[in-house]
Amino acid sequence: AAPSANNSSSDSDLESKILTGQAAGVTFQRLPQLPDMDKILQNVDAQIEPADCASTGITQIGAGATAITKTGIESLSTDTAAPGKYKAYAQKCTSVTGTVNGSPLKQTLSMDQAPDIDGASDLVAVKSEQQFTTNGKETDMKTYVVIGTAESTTIMAQSASFNGQDPDPALAVEVFKAQAEKLKS
Repeated sequence: AAPSANNSSSDSDLESKILTGQAAGVTFQRLPQLPDMDKILQNVDAQIEPADCASTGITQIGAGATAITKTGIESLSTDTAAPGKYKAYAQKCTSVTGTVNGSPLKQTLSMDQAPDIDGASDLVAVKSEQQFTTNGKETDMKTYVVIGTAESTTIMAQSASFNGQDPDPALAVEVFKAQAEKLKS
C-alpha cells in the first residue's frame, strides 16, 4: 500500500526518520511505495498451504528505503507489536508451498539467534528462502531479517540475495544499528 493509505502525522514523522544515503557500506534511497507486509500475496492468484501464511500480521509501515549496490531493505513501523507478530509468523510458517499466478512457490523460514543490539528490544532474526517462477524465470531468493524495537519504533532490516546464495546477516544487523542511531538523532 502507498504511504497515503493510512496517512497520519506518525507516517510523516517516520518519513523524516528513515535512513537514506550511505549506511552500513551501502546507499539507501527512499521507497516510493511501501510493501504491504500484512498481505504479501495481494492482487495475485495465490493458493498456498498453510493458507493463513499469506499474512504476516505486520501493519502500520510508515516509511521504507532500499539499497542500490547490495540488496538491503529497511522499513519503520509504529506497530510496536510487529516483532512478536513476525516471530509468530516465522514459527507458524516454517514451510509454505503452493502456486502464485499458476507458477510454483516454495518458502521456508527458520528462526536464527537474535543479535544483541544496544538500545533495541524484542529482537527477532529470521532466515528465509523463496523459490518461485516469474515470466518463465526461476528465482531463488534468500533473505535475512532482523526486526525489533528502538526508540518506540519498530525497525525491520533485511539483507537479500536473488541468486540462491546466502545473504549477509551482518548487513541486516548493521542496517538495523544505523537506523536505530538515526532514530536517536
